[in-house]
Amino acid sequence: MSVREFLKAIAVHEMFHHYVERFINDAKAYLGHPCSPWCDLEEAGANYVAFASASKDPASLATFKDIIFKQKGPSGGLHGYGEYHLLDDRIVDALAVLKRGTKGGCVAPADFGSALLDPAIHAACFGGSGRAFFEAILASANDGSIPFYYDMVN
Repeated sequence: MSVREFLKAIAVHEMFHHYVERFINDAKAYLGHPCSPWCDLEEAGANYVAFASASKDPASLATFKDIIFKQKGPSGGLHGYGEYHLLDDRIVDALAVLKRGTKGGCVAPADFGSALLDPAIHAACFGGSGRAFFEAILASANDGSIPFYYDMVN
């Protein structure tokens, strides 16, 4: 296993949380939501971007895929974390709207695609600065300006 690629996948996952905390003010996004102990959509999004990053080195990914990217199903996988495969690249732009715009609970990962079919949600998701901000976070990953920790739950 490539320890470097394994830790990079975890770091990208955690940098997505940093993005959420900075871009959409995660504490406010949780107000009125029964997300506990974690937000399934945010964890799925974090694993989605981490998996996309790790997929750039398929040979290395194959050695740790089942450790941190186990899909939710009959044989295991955590809700949220293991539902990243239900999302697509639009999650980076859509998460802020989906967390802010839903009352009583966040959109479940399984409902991600159908939520984006709502014209009001779709229009609000795209054209903002979320994607550029997340790309800037990834680009500055090695300069020490972003604090993050390794979440080894999954």
